[in-house]
Amino acid sequence: MRIPHGIFDQSRRFVAQGGGGSFVDASGGTITYDGDYKIHTFTSSGTLIVTTGGDVSTLLQGVGGSGGSYFPETGYRHAGGGGASGIVLETTTTLTPGNKDVSIGAFPGGTVYFNGLSAAGGGNGTSGNYTTTGKGGSNSSYSGGGSSIYYVNSGGGGAGSRGNGNSSPPYAHAGRGGEGGAGYTSSISGSSVVYGQGGHGGTATNEYNATNGSPGPAGVVIIRYKYK
Repeated sequence: MRIPHGIFDQSRRFVAQGGGGSFVDASGGTITYDGDYKIHTFTSSGTLIVTTGGDVSTLLQGVGGSGGSYFPETGYRHAGGGGASGIVLETTTTLTPGNKDVSIGAFPGGTVYFNGLSAAGGGNGTSGNYTTTGKGGSNSSYSGGGSSIYYVNSGGGGAGSRGNGNSSPPYAHAGRGGEGGAGYTSSISGSSVVYGQGGHGGTATNEYNATNGSPGPAGVVIIRYKYK
């Protein structure tokens, strides 16, 4: 059994050092620092150039789905459903020296890839029509919030990375859409951030005013390691 060489940080997350006692080092993406930790963030496809390999903390977020459109017919303004979040994966992966491709798929719903890992994208919210509001999009783990058959109402929320989207309130002219499904909280970036929250359902305040559903969040890859 291979035992990686490294330390535990203050949150008990293992951050490995490279072989022979050297620290991991790399370049590429947007680079920030959190004390002795170096962080690479990619919001579009790119390349991580690894000079010194080892085990690193990694977070992938699949590309969210699009929000559904509201129905534009005056007197039947039914709002659209929210787009689902993509899957969020946080884990430890081993990097060897060399160029490592980061692939962030197209919006909506693209899959994110890095170093043999992947995070699938989220589904699109549906659009409102004459009789119903839009339903929230789903992903591979959770479902979007339901639509409403009331005369005028708001759209369902998109699925999150850690929970189902919420259905729109069952009241005509409610003026508030279903909340997106719950996300996942991580401090890999150096701050506590919620990743993978589902898109909010569109709102309808009356038969003449409605909005589109919100999209799910954009894809991202974050890599963190102790560099000194």
